[in-house]
Amino acid sequence: MTENVSMRSDRIIIDEAVHPIYKELTDGSSPEQAPFPTMKDVFMLAVALGYRKGIRHKAPSSSKVTIRKDIFKENDLLLLKAIAIATTGDVNVLL
Repeated sequence: MTENVSMRSDRIIIDEAVHPIYKELTDGSSPEQAPFPTMKDVFMLAVALGYRKGIRHKAPSSSKVTIRKDIFKENDLLLLKAIAIATTGDVNVLL
């Protein structure tokens, strides 16, 4: 995870191209219709799967679709930081 605009603001930017998938996975009245309660949960799964499969995409520099960083719990942030370190091999990525 390289430093970029999306990581310096108070929001995580989601690519508008994948926003319909996020909506589909979170909108609905039952777990069968919407297996994830929030877009943050979809984002966390996407990050973890991307790391596991060795797939990285550059974060978009701007988008109308965002997730506020204050939505993330401490454990979420710890996981994201661990993935950043594991991906780069450098703890300075956290700076």
